[in-house]
Amino acid sequence: MSAAGTLFDRLDDEWPAVVRAAAAAGVPARWAVEDEALAPFAAGLDVLVAATEDRAVSAAAKDRVLVALAGRAAVDEVAARTLVQVLLPGGRALAHRFGWLGSACAGLVVAELWAGVRTYPVHRRPGRVAANVLADIGKTLLHSEGRPPVELVPLDEVDEADLVAEGHVGAGELLSVLAAAVGGGWFPVRSARLIAVTRVLGVSCAEVAAAEGVAVQSVRRRRLRAEAALAGGVRSAA
Repeated sequence: MSAAGTLFDRLDDEWPAVVRAAAAAGVPARWAVEDEALAPFAAGLDVLVAATEDRAVSAAAKDRVLVALAGRAAVDEVAARTLVQVLLPGGRALAHRFGWLGSACAGLVVAELWAGVRTYPVHRRPGRVAANVLADIGKTLLHSEGRPPVELVPLDEVDEADLVAEGHVGAGELLSVLAAAVGGGWFPVRSARLIAVTRVLGVSCAEVAAAEGVAVQSVRRRRLRAEAALAGGVRSAA
């Protein structure tokens, strides 16, 4: 099992104990009285987390719950832990996508999850809590000092449903092409990383330029050359 799998599995394994302890302390029942958005979940935190995973529940309804949790998370450790549990699948996906950062990546993601939920600025960003926290973590990972090894993250560990849900149509196909190109030894990892972070993860060329300390036009030209080389290589291999 990978380091990421071990760490995220450990958090999943401890979650039932958190649920039981919170119920014994009357936390969900108290929240239900104090906050209308949390009123349906007096039965337990497991019910709350299940609702955020239910496709039948609207995105707006889910976000109201997450905003309520985020509003408490700065001073309420149970609220923070509950929000971390909700975001754990997204955090796990990020750890896999940035697997080139090595075994420390999972720990960095979890640390950033905790920091993100405990300091989330509800009044300044009163919506899209999950998307905002995970996007912030992605930018932190992008700007870290880790460097990719000779191959990309194994694509069987990337959740296609997550990519589609984030609006990256065709992202899975692009990642597959990049991984095959790098694995075939004819396409540079640095070029594949640039295409992946800007075309799949939604990082702008301006953000990449700022992280690297170069001009935006330089990044754009580099990406154009990389995409042209990738397209040419794919045509040659066909």
